[in-house]
Amino acid sequence: MIKPIQKLKRATLRLFEEELMALLALSIVAISMFFVQAQTSAQTNLSFTICPADDNITVIIPNGGERWKVGEGQNITWTTCDPDSSIINVKIELQRSTGGAWETIVASTSNDGVYGWPVTEPVTTTALVRVSNADDLAVDDSSNAVFEIYKGGGGRPNCPVVTIDNVTPNIFSSDEDVTLIITGYFSFGDVQVYLDDELLFSEYISDEEVNAIVPAGFPVGDYVLRVMNYCGNYDEYEVKVITHEVECNNPVINEVTPQTFANTQEVLLTIKGFFEYGDEKVFLGGELLDHDYISNKEMEAIVPAGFPPGSYNLTITNGCGGYAKYNVKIIVYEEEEDEEEEEIEPIIDIIVKPILDLMKPFIRPPSTGGIAKPKPSHIFVPESKFYTDKFEQNWICYLIWLIIILLFGLLLKEYFSEDDPKKKKRKVSINPMLR
Repeated sequence: MIKPIQKLKRATLRLFEEELMALLALSIVAISMFFVQAQTSAQTNLSFTICPADDNITVIIPNGGERWKVGEGQNITWTTCDPDSSIINVKIELQRSTGGAWETIVASTSNDGVYGWPVTEPVTTTALVRVSNADDLAVDDSSNAVFEIYKGGGGRPNCPVVTIDNVTPNIFSSDEDVTLIITGYFSFGDVQVYLDDELLFSEYISDEEVNAIVPAGFPVGDYVLRVMNYCGNYDEYEVKVITHEVECNNPVINEVTPQTFANTQEVLLTIKGFFEYGDEKVFLGGELLDHDYISNKEMEAIVPAGFPPGSYNLTITNGCGGYAKYNVKIIVYEEEEDEEEEEIEPIIDIIVKPILDLMKPFIRPPSTGGIAKPKPSHIFVPESKFYTDKFEQNWICYLIWLIIILLFGLLLKEYFSEDDPKKKKRKVSINPMLR
């Protein structure tokens, strides 16, 4: 009885031993796979937007604090939380005064999240934008805070508007004094020029130009240039004025040809000097010209046909703020149309030719016809060069014939007017024959 029990015990232990070894092997494989998966796995981040039960619109821009200039294009942007895609089009409105009426910017536009709007007058500092579902105006949102719409500053009544069109240079080194040439419209010549809040020394050149000096050592940075007149209206240049510490070499202009030309067609200006960087820009007045960099000693620029007549400064700027101004004015004039000169008919055509035309039948040679056609044996026929088919078109020949006839008439007159009795007798004897 004991032996069978021992055999059963040994068999049971052997079975557990084999199963434990298999379990251990499986555990090792599972742990290895876990580490391999951990080293090769990637993490994915998912973002979810939870919408409210009802549709929703949110204005993004303008949302408060923006300053939009009249005439500039600005983008009004918004987002929608619309699970059922029921907001197809939106309506965009503008309020210029707090609690005032809403004016329609666009009654219906695609719900694509952006609408380009050219900013319009009147100016205001309390503007709001509202975006609504075009099919359900109750679904809407407006700017969180007011923004400003301006034109030349505060837009005070009876106050001249200030406008800045261009500033050159707008990038320059602060290691020396720099003269800024500001073009636009500045009436009365009493404007002040600022870089941020720093007042610059300025000089009124004309209603279209003001110069301002940025002194050497001006702090390096990016600045807003503003021009303000006596009654508080102002304009800000849309490009930042940048000062830097790196020295920048100015371009050099030695010669420009031509210097005077008409605006009836394109004119190619050849500009000689020294242009170190190859990124120079050419301006005639404040107008940027199309140009080509030929070499560091030559550039070409095209003045288009129809360029306004006037006397202009040609200037060149480079990428680091270098600036040069040609010391001779470029003159563009409007060419007047030449008046057509009336043709004066030659005296021959006015006087001689009509007479010859009247006498033509009487002096036409026999070879071409006429009223008298004597026999060829009784008439002298000169060489053929006078008696050709082109005789009628040769006024010189007609003139010769006329002179001969006149001379013959004078001889006859002289002959019959003599007092010599013999000639009188001859005259009496000739008369019957003539009769």
